Amino acid sequence: MATYLYRIGKFAYRRKGTVLSIWLTLLVLMGVGAATLSGPTNDSFSIPGTPAQQAQDLMAERFPEAAGSDPFNSLSARFVFAAPNGQTLTDPANEAAMDAVLDKVRGIEQVEPAAKADPATPPAAGERSAALVNPVVAHDGLIEMVTEQAQESGKPLNRALADAQALSSLSADATVGYVDVPFSGEVTDVTDDLIAEIDAAAKVGRDAGLNVQLSGSAAQVQEAPGGTTELIGMAVAAVVLMITFGSLVAAGLPLISAIIGVGIGSLGITIATGFTELGSMTPTLAIMIGLAVAIDYSLFIVSRFRHELTVTDNREEAAGRAVGTAGSAVVFAGLTVIIALVALRVVGIKFLTDMGMAAGFSVFIAVLIALTFLPAMLGLFGSKVFAGRIPFVKAKDPESGSMQPGSAMRYARWVARVPLIPSSAVCCCSPCSRCPRPASSWRCPARPPATPPPAPVRPTT
Repeated sequence: MATYLYRIGKFAYRRKGTVLSIWLTLLVLMGVGAATLSGPTNDSFSIPGTPAQQAQDLMAERFPEAAGSDPFNSLSARFVFAAPNGQTLTDPANEAAMDAVLDKVRGIEQVEPAAKADPATPPAAGERSAALVNPVVAHDGLIEMVTEQAQESGKPLNRALADAQALSSLSADATVGYVDVPFSGEVTDVTDDLIAEIDAAAKVGRDAGLNVQLSGSAAQVQEAPGGTTELIGMAVAAVVLMITFGSLVAAGLPLISAIIGVGIGSLGITIATGFTELGSMTPTLAIMIGLAVAIDYSLFIVSRFRHELTVTDNREEAAGRAVGTAGSAVVFAGLTVIIALVALRVVGIKFLTDMGMAAGFSVFIAVLIALTFLPAMLGLFGSKVFAGRIPFVKAKDPESGSMQPGSAMRYARWVARVPLIPSSAVCCCSPCSRCPRPASSWRCPARPPATPPPAPVRPTT
């Protein structure tokens, strides 16, 4: 394999214009394809075979009208009301404040039409009302419903009331309650104007003395993932590369290669969203892994190229040797990572399979970039590869015989001379890291706590 890689390195160095044009053209075509063929990503995921997934599938089958309540897919906001100290939400003033909040919510354009219905209007026969009501009214209606069902089925009333409390949106002491408000659209459709309207509705309750808090996908802007962490990683990598090579140009070559590789990989994944369903975090993982390995693999080859220049003055020959030697390590490392990522398919969980396949594709592109694009860049810069020397940074070839042994080299020689000592230390420390730590507070209770008494029911007049 080293012979073929040697030829590839020399060809890429010699035909630098052709190789660079092919990669840049591919990048442009990928960009056009991503802009025209991409589809939406999916934030929901499932783990087939688990009890939770079986329960969710059963609920979707028996109650299809509740399928849109998935917090990953639906756009909703939860208004949580807490009564002032010494009061309950059943107090007339607090209940009126919650009604005022809901009246304000009904005026928001994006609220689902069914939720805007008048609560006083009875629903059609066989249907349940989706109108917004405060937690006290919802709790009273739930208690009334389960009481009637208990009388019809002969179920003990105390058990029915306990079940109702578990489903109620009002706490057992009637001091805290919540209302879920459904909105039209996707989670990515949240705007600052919508958030401002939701905050204005909550302010009505706060001005009346209630503690009103918000949660849910409609209460915050869903920003696109990625960007900041990758830039921080690039900055750290740039500093390390500048210290390693002592040259701005040499430090920039792995970064340029990584950017091109990650760009092609991420755009390819974006195109794939038009043909298959992928999660929104799939491209993010692929970018993170692709960026890391692309810089790492390029560093191998540039470092070897620097060493080969001390042996020969023929830069094309040095590039071929660098790819033929360090390129073998790049191919082996890349294949190992790709196999590990693709092996996530064995688990049988779709979103893990998608993430593994996408990240594996990104690593594959990084390997090709290191073997072809990088030698072409070495040929493009020619004798200027190690130009732009950084003052006070003396980067020497670690394989040079004239280089004084540093602490790392001395440590490596010591390990090779007395391998039994570090090996014994590792063998002794490894079992200790596997010992469980006492964590009694993490244990789940052996039996569920007693069911709290149901919230007080207002007497009917």
